[in-house]
Amino acid sequence: MVPAFKNLENMKTRMLPKVWLIILAIFLNNTLIAQTEHEQNQTIKELKDHQDITNLIVSYGHSFDMKDWELHRSLFTDTIEMDFSASIGGEGLTAFKADTWVSLVKPFFHNLNATQHIAMPLKIKFYGDTAYARSMLHAQHFLPNEKGGNVQRMIGYYDNYFTRTADGWKINKMIQYIDWNEGNWYIFEKAAGIVDADDSIANEFVPNHVALRVKNLEKSIEWYQNVLGAKVLRRSKVKNIDPDIEIAFLALSYGFHIELVGGGNPKEDKPKMPASIKEDYDVQGYKHIGFKVNNYDKVITHLRDKGVDVFYQIERQDYGVKIALFRDINGYTIELYGNLKLN
Repeated sequence: MVPAFKNLENMKTRMLPKVWLIILAIFLNNTLIAQTEHEQNQTIKELKDHQDITNLIVSYGHSFDMKDWELHRSLFTDTIEMDFSASIGGEGLTAFKADTWVSLVKPFFHNLNATQHIAMPLKIKFYGDTAYARSMLHAQHFLPNEKGGNVQRMIGYYDNYFTRTADGWKINKMIQYIDWNEGNWYIFEKAAGIVDADDSIANEFVPNHVALRVKNLEKSIEWYQNVLGAKVLRRSKVKNIDPDIEIAFLALSYGFHIELVGGGNPKEDKPKMPASIKEDYDVQGYKHIGFKVNNYDKVITHLRDKGVDVFYQIERQDYGVKIALFRDINGYTIELYGNLKLN
C-alpha cells in the first residue's frame, strides 16, 4: 500500500472512536436537555395549578367583600356540594345548582355595610384532575342596627374540593368549620330583610339546659363535676310537687346547663340501654345530649382516665368529624364530636 494511503487509513482508524464519542456526547446532551425541559415544564405546571387554587380561595372571600356575584358564581362548577351547618344550620352536606347557591347567599351579604374575608390556603393536595385544600376562615361583617352590636365575627377554616374543567380549576365542594364566633347574628337577617328580631318567634328560644331524672342525686352531681367539670349553681326542693324531690342546676360551658332531678321514688334505676346504635335509633324518644369539643383526643383520654366507657366511636368523613358516645352514671347517653384532623 502506498505510504500516504496507509497513513490515511491509520488516521481513520484512530479517529473513528472519537467520532462515536462525540456523537454519543451530543445524543446524551440532547437527552438531558429534553429531560430538563420536561421537568421544568412539569414544575411550571405544578406551580400554576397551585397558584390557580390559591386564586380561587382568595377570590372566594374577595367576591363577598366586593359584592361581585358574577365573580362568585365563576368560582364553582355548575353543581356543587356545600355544608355550612356550622354557621347557618341545615342538613349538612347538600347538593345545589351553583346559580341557586349564589341566589341564596347573596341577600345575606349584599346589604351589609362592609365585610372582610381573609382567606389563604393552609395545605393543597393534587390528585390528577382533582384537588383538596384546607383554607383559613376569618370573616368580619358590619351593619349598624337597632337590635344589638354592629359586628359579627367568625374564625375557623374550610375544607375545599376542586376539579379541573375546560375553563380551569373550579370549586365543587366546600365544608365550613367554625372554631369560635362572636357578635350579633341579627345583622344577617336585617341585611336580607327576612325577619325582624322582634317579630320572629325563633328569636325567643335560647338554648339553656336539659333535665335528667336521676336515682342518686349526690352521686350524679359528683359524676358531672368530676367527668364534665360542671359547677353547681343552685339546689332547691320542689315542695309543691314532692317534698322529697330536689333539683340541682349545674353549669357547663357556653351558657348550657344540666338540671338533675333527684330524690323521691323514681320508677326505674336506669333507662333501658339499647344493645346497639341501630336498636337505639329504632325506638322513639330521648337519644343523647350532644357536645362539640375543641380537643377531641384530649377529652377521650380524660374520659378513659376517669374510668368512663366510651362504647362507640366513628369518623364521619362526609361531615369532617369524629364522634364518640358514652353514658353518665345514670345510663343517659352523651355524644361528643370534634373536627377530623388533616393528615
